[in-house]
Amino acid sequence: MNVIISPDRKEIYKEFCKAQSDLPVFINPWWLDIDVGAESWDVVLVENNKQIIAALPFCFTKLKIFKGIGMPPVAPYQGYYILFPREQKKLASKLAWEQKIVKLLFTNLPKHSFFYQHFFPETKNWMPLHWLNYKQTSKYSFLINDLTSIDRIFQSFENRARTIIKKAENKLFVSEEANSDSLIHLIKSTYKKQRLKPPYEFDRLAKLTETAVSKKIGKIYIAKDADGLVHSSSFVIWDNNKAYYIIQASCPELLSDGGASLIAWQAIKDAADNKLTSFDFTGSMMPNVEKLLRSFGAAPVQRHYITKENNFLFYWLMRIKEYKKR
Repeated sequence: MNVIISPDRKEIYKEFCKAQSDLPVFINPWWLDIDVGAESWDVVLVENNKQIIAALPFCFTKLKIFKGIGMPPVAPYQGYYILFPREQKKLASKLAWEQKIVKLLFTNLPKHSFFYQHFFPETKNWMPLHWLNYKQTSKYSFLINDLTSIDRIFQSFENRARTIIKKAENKLFVSEEANSDSLIHLIKSTYKKQRLKPPYEFDRLAKLTETAVSKKIGKIYIAKDADGLVHSSSFVIWDNNKAYYIIQASCPELLSDGGASLIAWQAIKDAADNKLTSFDFTGSMMPNVEKLLRSFGAAPVQRHYITKENNFLFYWLMRIKEYKKR
């Protein structure tokens, strides 16, 4: 078992990904190329008997003067991917295999001042990283875990959510768009209303969402009224198993008409029609957002936020920042 140090490791990773049907979309090379740029990500690969068995894609980022490894602007999750031998049936053997690989992956990252990634909810065991002095914070995503019955899903919604959707159905129409113009316009309006700087580069966001639509693994929804006025828009993407509801924006003056809820309901129905196993709202720790996601019958699922600070000065600047927040 060893790490691939070849300068063309990203091309090797791209070929590897083509053969993995269960690879999460957010660590796929095409996604990373658009989300952060082809020069702003790299990958650690582990091979065994000349076969790739694990990968840790990562994105370069910068805070002030400090260079680190962080999250892409749009992807809600990152993390590592491991192939387990088919003959490996015992839990103890799988854990030992995972521990050895995780150590190889993370100890072969390039030099960096800080590290942070939101792991996929499916990544349960972060203990090997604890041994490498990484830190963990529990955060939550919200999932609908069974999409086999649309009627049952709708009945699991809170009464208020069902009422809002039924009201919206009488006034609004949901359609799919090939371009992201309406979505981006609403995102800009939302952040302007909140006096916040958007976290996206809109040229990249447009290319990312429209590429997903062209690949038939994503949808851009809009909800508009009879006059053609767009109330809400969202972007949903899926991989082999799960749909991810990752961007949603609404006209601030039209929130009460329920466009956002109507689009979410349509996205859930489409995920069920595509025979996906679950629908991931990708979570939020904000109380008002939690209330909304809970109203759709989505259950909180723990995900690991993994961090590490390797630079002494960076470490103390972060402690000062935390102290000021408190």
